[in-house]
Order: sequence, then C-alpha cells, then structure tokens
Amino acid sequence: MWRFEYCIGNTLKWEGGYSNDTADRGGETYCGISRKYNPDWAGWKVIDAYKRVHGLERGEVVAGNKLLNECVTDYYKAQYWNSINAEALLGEYFLPLLFDWYVHSGAVATKALQALVGVKPDGNIGPKTIAAINAVDDKLLFTQLKERRIMFLKAIVQRDPTQGKYINGWLRRVNSFT
Repeated sequence: MWRFEYCIGNTLKWEGGYSNDTADRGGETYCGISRKYNPDWAGWKVIDAYKRVHGLERGEVVAGNKLLNECVTDYYKAQYWNSINAEALLGEYFLPLLFDWYVHSGAVATKALQALVGVKPDGNIGPKTIAAINAVDDKLLFTQLKERRIMFLKAIVQRDPTQGKYINGWLRRVNSFT
C-alpha cells in the first residue's frame, strides 16, 4: 500500500487542483481527472457544490474534504494503479515514473515499457509482461523509460506546436523523477 501512496503523492504534485484551461484537451479537470473524459466521476458533484458556494480558482485544491479526497484516491487506484497491475511489479525505481506516465498518457506508457522489455506492445500488463519487467534491472528500466517518455513528449509538440506551451512543465515533471 505504501507504494501506491508514494506514487499517487508524486503524481498529484503535478496534477494539481482545479483547472479549466481552454487549450487543455481534457477541459475542466480536478487533480488531473478530466470532466470531458470522466463525466460520471463521483467527485464532480462535490466540486460543483463547492463552486456554487465558494468559487474555484485555477490550481486551487479543495482542502479538508474527506469525501473528495477519497474520490480522487479511489479513482487513481482503480483507473491507473490496478490497470497496470502495479502490485505485481517489483521495481521501486521505475514504478513511480511508469504510474505517472500512465496517468498522463495512458497506454502509450505501458506500450513503451513492453517494447523495452521485449514483449509485444499491446498496452496490457499481463503475466508475460510482468515476468519480463520483473526480470530486468530496475534502474536500467527507469533510465530507458524516462528517455522514452521525453522523446514522446517532444514528439507531441512536433506534431502539434500549440502544445508547446506545456513542454517545459512536462519536462520538469519527468525530470523530477530521479
């Protein structure tokens, strides 16, 4: 359990609080959870009620709301942690980076990881992928995965220059993993 708490703590530092940036493809988000892609997330009811009474500014976190904190944690555990079978992965170095990339970019992260360990990249972390990951040096895998993530982010900006305004933040996020 401590590994999940460590990983989500790292990721939430970057996902922040509330945002409604019109240039962000996810639209309105709270702690990185996009209303556009997750309209039925239970936390939106809490957010909407809070906004009606207090308003909500960019970057603001609704402090002290146990229900909202549980909604965020439960969402990350179900959607990301469990989806990558993180409990079965032995690595301590690469796992926070993988979790964060999976949160940020979905199956791109797991496919990159699979390619690095010589498994057909289908995005699903099943028994073959788990065995291959657990057989590789954790620190080496961390270094290679970080390099792949940086290449992926730079490619986003090359394909869509409007996303260039995010690149420095994305790279700071990736480079925060050491």
